Amino acid sequence: MVALNFHGALLILQVGLLVLLITTHSILSSSSSSAAAAALQGCFDRCGDVEIPYPFGMSENCSLNANFTIKCSNSTPIYGENIGVTNISTDRHEMTIMWNVAHDCYNESGGLVSWNVHWLDIPSLSISSSKNKFGVIGCDSYAYLHGIHKENNFSMGCMSICEDKDDVPDDGSCSGIGCCQVDIPKGLKYATILPYSSKNHTGVIKFNPCSYAFVVKRTKFNFSRNFLGNFSETEMPVVVDWAIDNEAETREASSEKYIKCGRENTILEFTPDRQQYNCKCKEGYRGNAYLPAGCQTGAAIGVIVLFFRVPWLYLVLKKRKLIQLKEKFFRQNGGLLLRQKLSGDRDQYNSNEAAKIFTEEELLNATLKYDDTRIIGQGGFGTVYKGILPDNRIVAIKKSKLMDRNEIKQFINEVVVLSQINHRNVVKLLGCCLETQVPSLVYEFVPNGTLSDHIHDKEKSCKLVWEIRLRIAAETAEVLSYLHSAASTPIIHRDVKPSNILVDNYTAKVSDFGASRLVPQDQIELATMVQGTH
Repeated sequence: MVALNFHGALLILQVGLLVLLITTHSILSSSSSSAAAAALQGCFDRCGDVEIPYPFGMSENCSLNANFTIKCSNSTPIYGENIGVTNISTDRHEMTIMWNVAHDCYNESGGLVSWNVHWLDIPSLSISSSKNKFGVIGCDSYAYLHGIHKENNFSMGCMSICEDKDDVPDDGSCSGIGCCQVDIPKGLKYATILPYSSKNHTGVIKFNPCSYAFVVKRTKFNFSRNFLGNFSETEMPVVVDWAIDNEAETREASSEKYIKCGRENTILEFTPDRQQYNCKCKEGYRGNAYLPAGCQTGAAIGVIVLFFRVPWLYLVLKKRKLIQLKEKFFRQNGGLLLRQKLSGDRDQYNSNEAAKIFTEEELLNATLKYDDTRIIGQGGFGTVYKGILPDNRIVAIKKSKLMDRNEIKQFINEVVVLSQINHRNVVKLLGCCLETQVPSLVYEFVPNGTLSDHIHDKEKSCKLVWEIRLRIAAETAEVLSYLHSAASTPIIHRDVKPSNILVDNYTAKVSDFGASRLVPQDQIELATMVQGTH
C-alpha cells in the first residue's frame, strides 16, 4: 500500500467535505441561508464591526418596527437619537450601548459652570440589573436615578462625601468615600440620571470641582482618586435588556416580517407583566429565533459553520505565519537586544527620550502602506516617507535598502545612543521598526527640505544669502564637534554633505546617520573610511 502524502490526504478531505455539502444541500437548502444569516433576506447585517441581527435593522423594511431601527453613521450604529451601540445579542436579548455621563461642575466661588442630565426613554429597553451599577464620583456629590419600575415611578440615590483627597482610597474600591455605587432593580425603564452637590464643591474645589453620575457595566469601571480632579470619560458602556411590545403585533403572519417568532422550533416568552416578549430557540436548536426558520439543529449549523469557517481558518493560519515572520525579523534585527538596552536605560535617561520600538502595522498606517505620494526623499541608503502617527505627530520614516547582519549589535548601539541626542541642530531619532527584513528608522519631520535643494534650486538659492550660508556651515561644524567630543558616546557621521543637512527656517539640522560609527570610550584613535553616496 502506498502511503499518502500530506497534500493527497488534504485533497481527499476537501473532496469528502464537498460531497458532504452536496448531499446535505437538498435537506438544508431552505434553511442554510437563514441559519448563517443574522438579518432579513436582502438586508445588511453589519454596521462597522457590529452585527445587526433581526429584529433590529438599518431601515424600516429591515427592522421589526421603529423601536428596532438602527442608523449606521460613519460605520457606527446609532440607536434612538444619539446612543452608540457596540453589541447586540439575540440569544441573551441584550444590547451594549454607550450612555452619557451626567455632571455638575462649579468654579472656585461656588458658581455653577455646567450641569447636564441624561435619560433613556426607549420603551423596548430596560437597564440590566445583573450587568450594571449606578455610580457617583465626587467628594461633595450625590445623584438620583429616576425611572419606571413595575409600572410605578421609582427613584434611588447614591452619595459620596470626603474632605481631603488623601482620605480617598486609591485601591480601586468605590465604597462611599470619593466614589459610591449601588445595585439597580430589575426591569428599570425610562431612566434619568440627575447629579447634584450639597455645597457647590466649595470645600473641595481645589481637587474636586465636579460631581459625576452614570450607569456602567460592572466589569468596565475601576475607580481612581485621580478621577476627582478630571473624569475624562463622557460615555460609559451599559448593558440593556430588550423586548418586543406585545401591542406591536398588528401585521399579518404572511408578511415578510414575522412579528412573533420564526416559523419553526421557537418558543415565545413573555415578560412578567406580559406587556412584552422575547423569542428563543427550542432545546437542541440554535440560531436567530426571530427569523423564519432561524432555529436549526446543532448538526445542520455545524455543517454550515464548517463551510464558512474554512476560509476563516486559512486567514487565521496566514496571519499566524505573518506574525511568526515578524518575530523572526525582530530577533534577527536585534530586537531583543534593543529591548534589553532600553529597559536598562530607563533609570539613566528620561523615558520620553528613549527610542520607541514601532510595529510594522504602525508604520504602514502612518504612511498609507508606503504610498508613493508620501515619498519625501530617496538616496543610497533607502527611501524616506512622510508619516502621520496616531497622536497626529508628523514624522519621517526611513525605509532602508540593506542591512549588514554582522553589524546588528553596532546598529542597536547606534539606535540607543542617537535617540538620546537632543541637540537643536540634529534631527531627532524617535525610534525604529525591526519587524521587517530590513529595519526602518523613525525621525522627527523637518518640512523645508535639504541644503542641497536650497543650493540647486534657482528660486531658493536666491534667498540663501552669504550670511545664512555661513551660519549653516558654522552650525554644522558645531554639531560635528559636539558629536565627536561632547556626546556621552562619541559619534563619527562619515557622510556629511548638503543632501544630509536639512534646513528648518534656515537652521541647519544634520540627518542621515546611516553610515555613522560609535567610538568606544576607551579608544582615543579610530581609522575609518568615508562612506555614503555623492
